[in-house]
Amino acid sequence: MNSILLADDDPLIVGLYKKKFAKLGYEVDVAIDGEEALEKAAQMKPGLILLDRMLPKLDGLEVLKRLHANPETKNIPVVILTNMEEDQSVIGQAKALGALDYLIKERIDLNMLAEKVKEIFAKQN
Repeated sequence: MNSILLADDDPLIVGLYKKKFAKLGYEVDVAIDGEEALEKAAQMKPGLILLDRMLPKLDGLEVLKRLHANPETKNIPVVILTNMEEDQSVIGQAKALGALDYLIKERIDLNMLAEKVKEIFAKQN
């Protein structure tokens, strides 16, 4: 079974995403802050991390940097999700740190995100 670590502190987003991806057959675990995201990524080694840009304790870019500095987690694909409108330099920084994509939550509906997740897992298998 393909697994997803969802790192987001918004209970509404967590509920919607977890329900959608579980319904599609994915195993979903949740981290509500950056430190927990790093711990769970190292423990479960998910097939994909959906990482919120703004998290308590450590923000998404710092989490991404630390994930890719750790030999055990550096190859886990990461998609950054945010509600923030970022300038291209921040998006470029995220991609330079290893993010596969940088998505604005309000611009991508759940079905589009599910399709993107499906594509990522298809490339892995």
